[in-house]
Amino acid sequence: MKHLGRSNDIVNKLITAYDSKFLRERRQPITSQVGEEGRPAESYSLVVSNGGQKYGTYISTPDDLTVLFINGSKIAANPNSIFLPTDVFISFKGSSTLANLKHDLLSQFTPSDLAAMIAPIGIQAEPGNMVTGAFVKPILAAWSALMKALAEHSQATRLFITGHSLGGAYASIFAFILCLGRDIIPGLQNKSIHVITFGAPTILGDKARNTFNALLDAGVITFDRVVNQKIAARSAATQVVVGGIVGPNDVIPNIPAGFSHPGFRPLATEFQPESKGRPYSIENVRKFYGVPSKTRYREPTTWPFPDNINLGDRANSGTLAEIVKSLTGITPPVEGAESAGDLSALETLNASPIEKQGQKQKGGFLGIGSEKAKYDAATLTHIPNFLSIQGSAYAYGFAHGEYLGMFFLGGFRMAGMKNPSKSSIAYFSLNDDGVLIKYLSATNRGGRRTLRKKKRKSRSRR
Repeated sequence: MKHLGRSNDIVNKLITAYDSKFLRERRQPITSQVGEEGRPAESYSLVVSNGGQKYGTYISTPDDLTVLFINGSKIAANPNSIFLPTDVFISFKGSSTLANLKHDLLSQFTPSDLAAMIAPIGIQAEPGNMVTGAFVKPILAAWSALMKALAEHSQATRLFITGHSLGGAYASIFAFILCLGRDIIPGLQNKSIHVITFGAPTILGDKARNTFNALLDAGVITFDRVVNQKIAARSAATQVVVGGIVGPNDVIPNIPAGFSHPGFRPLATEFQPESKGRPYSIENVRKFYGVPSKTRYREPTTWPFPDNINLGDRANSGTLAEIVKSLTGITPPVEGAESAGDLSALETLNASPIEKQGQKQKGGFLGIGSEKAKYDAATLTHIPNFLSIQGSAYAYGFAHGEYLGMFFLGGFRMAGMKNPSKSSIAYFSLNDDGVLIKYLSATNRGGRRTLRKKKRKSRSRR
């Protein structure tokens, strides 16, 4: 944790190095704090806490929703950073298993009314806000754990909620529900909410998008959606045609088919919106705010880290490895050697039926024409929340897997890696003196399915 706040290159390589260190312990059950059914694996085991001061929370559910709460005080001091010790960062993990990928692909068949879904947790919303239900259910199943963590990080004055891919969908939906329930969720009234997603899929119908955007206009929330594109594209069709299935443009933000993103984005039919004061390409966003730029990748003028901006280049991989070894004592694996099996799994997701997006996107299942027209008119008067950036040379083979020097292939669970929870919600408190592992009761489908299996086994024994 002490290295959070260093450059993306170093943090990413640190994660890879520690992954390699714990490789042999991914199947061995933990002994220091025994969990459930031989879980979690020993790779989760750190020093057992005796009740030290808490700075973070790690939550993982049987549905594989995984989220990390971290206090801003644990981010390395950086004079160029906008972050404060009183901030709290909430990061949702993206897809990391084949089961997750199947869930993502089937999500387009789950249009659901958000009002009906969140009513059981006591939050009211106007009916007709259609969302991708498959992305909402895991959040609601873990709601009590999420609220417990939010209460334990109550010192926050600002919440920064983020995630990549599926994690970006979770981040957006979680923030949306928080905003709708801000009057009844304890302590939330004094906090500002800021969402930044990377390569997130679509989640909202037309009316739900307008409801979310009204929260933006009211100043209740800020939202930025980052998409990796070698060639900036506003429309889904252009993005797919230019990017191809595994090309330089990230096509995952174009699925599930029929849904839309929160925030505003220039219409595909607009002519040169960036020249009219509505930039969405990162170099033009920089220029809009007075920073000269000729790149949609890293810009020296705005580089916030003390670390070398070029550490992510292939030519400097040896130097980067030496830096990480000096910090951890671990020799990182050779770039790309750890994820050969993962790429095929990601390509499975990228081979989803995106050809449907060749049509002009209508904004949502069961969308109402007036809601779409309302959005089309509103987006013409807003600076886009959509931000097009360019990936590094590493990203050209699979644009979805790398954002600004952070790589996500290493996040995949390899054979034998265990989710820390199979039937309960794993709730880990990260304290200054170690980690305290607890388990909370689960009411989601995974828990009920496990319970039914146990009952069947019991009957068979009788």
